[in-house]
Amino acid sequence: MPTYLFCFLQYLAWPEEYCFDKLRGLPTDHQEIYRLYDPRTQATHYIGRAKDSQERLRYHIKESVKYARRGWLSPTTTGKTYVSNPLKRIWILELISQGLRPQAEELEVVDPPSYAPLRELRWLLHYCQEGARLYNYETVQPDSRVLPLVRHYAGDLLHEAPGVPIWDTLARAARGESI
Repeated sequence: MPTYLFCFLQYLAWPEEYCFDKLRGLPTDHQEIYRLYDPRTQATHYIGRAKDSQERLRYHIKESVKYARRGWLSPTTTGKTYVSNPLKRIWILELISQGLRPQAEELEVVDPPSYAPLRELRWLLHYCQEGARLYNYETVQPDSRVLPLVRHYAGDLLHEAPGVPIWDTLARAARGESI
């Protein structure tokens, strides 16, 4: 499980006042939480955050085309140990090949912006709970113990308060500890 996911799950496992105090010093510009969805089906495939979601969409498309031109869509063809998000890039290229492009929808503007990483994680977990097939790096890792817990949790992780037991459970699962 990537450090990113564990780090923010750990923050949510702490009491609320401590959790948000630890996030001070992160982004200072406003942050939008957005989803990328397929215009053919309306299915959500990516959750992100950015100062400007439409600008970030253009960057996702540009980077996907660049990676395709260089043949970098799979870690096995690059000679590198990590290629950023090949499943997302392949999906974007599939849409482009059909004369389409992903659509971006703003889900939330976060204020203060230092809370944006936690809100992004909550939206990501919310869509996982809804059964979305997300291509975020955090959700496509093999052997994930977190996603089954998220999908079977009865509460709404988008609105669950910091410090409640589910966050500690998810953080322990992300660390590979027994739960």
